[in-house]
Amino acid sequence: MKFTLVIFFLFFIIGVGYTQQKKDTIYKAYVGSRNEEIEFHSISKIKQLTAKEFQGRYHFGASESESDLSIIFSNNKLFAKDQYGFFEDQDWIEKTDRVNIKYDNDKKVLLFENSKRGSSLYKCTNNSNLFLKKGTKGIGFSFTEIDNGQIYLYVQFNEGKKIKTIGKYPESSFVKLTNRDLITYTKYELKIMRNEIFARNGYVFKKDGEMDNYFSG
Repeated sequence: MKFTLVIFFLFFIIGVGYTQQKKDTIYKAYVGSRNEEIEFHSISKIKQLTAKEFQGRYHFGASESESDLSIIFSNNKLFAKDQYGFFEDQDWIEKTDRVNIKYDNDKKVLLFENSKRGSSLYKCTNNSNLFLKKGTKGIGFSFTEIDNGQIYLYVQFNEGKKIKTIGKYPESSFVKLTNRDLITYTKYELKIMRNEIFARNGYVFKKDGEMDNYFSG
C-alpha cells in the first residue's frame, strides 16, 4: 500500500512538473516575417522616447505581402504613409495610403487607427543576429499565441531606416493633408507651405520677390 502511494505521488509530481513546463511561456522574435527568426534577447525596448524618434522608414512582411511604413515628425505632429504593391488583373499596382497614427505619451508607443495594439521602438543590442546589426532601430509589436496548450510570446521587429526631410513643412509633400490638418496653420504658413512644394522641386521664383528672398535665405 505504501509502495503504491509512493509511486502515485511520484507520478503526480512528474505530471505537475510537465504541465507547468508545458505552460511556461516561450519567447520568440523575428524580423519582418517568421522565416527570419532572431534571438529574443538581442533586441530591447527603448524606454526613453519622444514622438520625434519614431521618424523613419520601416519594412514589413516579405515577398508579395511587403510594405514600407514611412513616418516623419513635423510641426509637433506625426505623419505616416504606407507604400505597398499588389496584383490586379495580372498587373502589378503600387499604392501609397496615408496612415493615421498618434503617439501615446504615457505608454510611449504608436497607436494606429482602428487598432488597439500599440507599437514600440526597439533597438538591436548585439551583433549575434544574421539579419541585424547592433544599434539598428525598428518598430516592434508583441502578441501572444497558444498552440497545444503552450504559450508563445512573439515580438515582430521591423527594421527602420532614416528619413531626411527638407523644409519647414515637409508634410505638404509627404502625405495628402486634410482640412483638419490645414486649419492648424496660419495663412502665412499656408503660403510658405504651398510654395515650399515648388521650391523642393526646383522651381525658380521671381527674382527679388517675396518667395525668392525667403527661399534664398
